Amino acid sequence: MRVWLEDNEITGLCTRVIVDKNMDAAGAEARVRAVCAPEDSKLPRIEPNCGDRLTVEDEGTVVFFGRAENVRYDASALLLEIECLDPAARLTKSECRSAYRGTAAEITRQICRECGLETGTVWENGAETRLPACAGRSAFHAIRRLYDGACVVDFENGAVVVRPKGLCRGRLQSGRLYGLSARNVESAAGGVVREARLTVTGKSTVRCGEIVEPDKPMMGVYGTYQVAQVRQKWEKGLATTELGMVSV
Repeated sequence: MRVWLEDNEITGLCTRVIVDKNMDAAGAEARVRAVCAPEDSKLPRIEPNCGDRLTVEDEGTVVFFGRAENVRYDASALLLEIECLDPAARLTKSECRSAYRGTAAEITRQICRECGLETGTVWENGAETRLPACAGRSAFHAIRRLYDGACVVDFENGAVVVRPKGLCRGRLQSGRLYGLSARNVESAAGGVVREARLTVTGKSTVRCGEIVEPDKPMMGVYGTYQVAQVRQKWEKGLATTELGMVSV
């Protein structure tokens, strides 16, 4: 794992890096904890500002690119906490006031352009439709409404992408299991679903919205699940991936 703040690599100063993607959020969030020593110490001093670029790379692949939204300094511990959002978060912050007409993909691309965002692969799910004015609601809300909530919005390779939930299916490897918890909860539609949080060592290729199945029952986790959250974490030399899942 390597981390850059603007054009300066700060990997050696980082004590913890978390990249978090939630299925019901536009884009991803990164939280970095870094050592921030005084000027006269042997460690370089970093002074991040809101708006600074942050890039996280793992095994040659960029897993996060965004800008600092919040910076906190703990003087007693000489630590910095930097919270960043990727560009797709602009969809949540931008209001969508116009009415639109076109296919879901055409309207999505238009909304993204109005928010100053490029688009990559955008799911086309049907014929021409109308989207009435969503005064006071976010652009992200409007896009999800186009797809009846059945889409995942992400930011990849410098562009917003929209893909359907449940399109891909994968297997969870029990041999990499690091932590596991599960419980039964009441669903919004009535009935009971199984929620699970599963942590595996290393990086996982599983993405939000995918349908996965353990390769064998693991302490009450069995059957198929939809991945609602993917949290990649690097701390104390250990890389882990935590998956928040709901049974389907």
